[in-house]
Amino acid sequence: LAAGDIDSLRNYSKMQKSMLSDLISLVQGDLDRLQRRKVMNLITMETHSRDVTLDMIANDFETPDSFKWAGQLKTAFESRSGNTEPDVYVDICDASFRYSFEYLGSASRLVITPLTDR
Repeated sequence: LAAGDIDSLRNYSKMQKSMLSDLISLVQGDLDRLQRRKVMNLITMETHSRDVTLDMIANDFETPDSFKWAGQLKTAFESRSGNTEPDVYVDICDASFRYSFEYLGSASRLVITPLTDR
C-alpha cells in the first residue's frame, strides 16, 4: 500500500488466508505444548490481522495516508538512517523504532478485541 499498489491489500489478503491455512494444518499435527501455544497465538494474531485487512478492503482504504493504515503496527527489514546493514524496524503512525528483539515469552492470548487492539 505504501508503494502505491492499489491491489496490494487484496494480494496480501490472499497471502494471509494461505498462511492461516498452513498454521491451522500445523496446529492439527503433533506439537509439544509450547509449540502448540506459539502456533495458536500466531493464529489468533493473524486472524485479527486478516480481519483488519478485510475491513480496509471493504471500506476502500487504498492510500497510505489513511489513518486506518497509519494506525496499524507494521514491520520492515531494511537499511535506514545511513546504515549499510539491514535491521528490523517497527512503524506505527509517525513513530519508527528499531526492533531490539525483546522477548516476553509465549503467554496465552485468548482473543483480540477493539479494546485490546488500541
